[in-house]
Amino acid sequence: LMDLLIPALKSAETISILQFKNTVKKRILSYENNCFKATMIMYKHLHIFKVCVKDIKEWVWWTFCNRAHARLQRKARTLACLLLGESCLLMDSSKINKTGIICNLCNSGQAEDLAHLLFRCDHFKDLRQSLWCNVQSKAPLAMLNDMNTMSQSQRTHFLMSGLGGDFIPEWDDLYEAILEFIVSLYNCRLNQAQVTQA
Repeated sequence: LMDLLIPALKSAETISILQFKNTVKKRILSYENNCFKATMIMYKHLHIFKVCVKDIKEWVWWTFCNRAHARLQRKARTLACLLLGESCLLMDSSKINKTGIICNLCNSGQAEDLAHLLFRCDHFKDLRQSLWCNVQSKAPLAMLNDMNTMSQSQRTHFLMSGLGGDFIPEWDDLYEAILEFIVSLYNCRLNQAQVTQA
């Protein structure tokens, strides 16, 4: 801001109010974004959040639910818990089993994280297939082709971010199918965890 003010004072030229306001907004937003990113580093459970949320703005899933789908807010809250690392998945849980974070529902020997639940775990293969078919039927062909070239972790982050981070009203049916895909698989995993604990 000093770079803007000092030359104006020396030359006695007036500063455009609009230019000044825009500069102030940019500087404040830049400062807040840096604070936001620095805060995220302190929390180990935010591994998905760090990848999916790059800027300070309303999350795509809240925009989607608040717009015309209040009935889906409970599912969006479940998605928010997954994004924040608050889940029953072994990668997020403080109650780690005998084998550490290795999935105990399948024989893959892989860590149980969100990508494993959504795309790898054989225990949920049948449910995954039916739910994913619904997502594929709603997705634009170009997006579907892109998703098929992504790794399972990249695809998970893409879905959790709300398809790249910007809300597109024309994708309402696709958003709902993705919400159903993620939350239904997680709820099955949650039920499994509750049965195991009992």
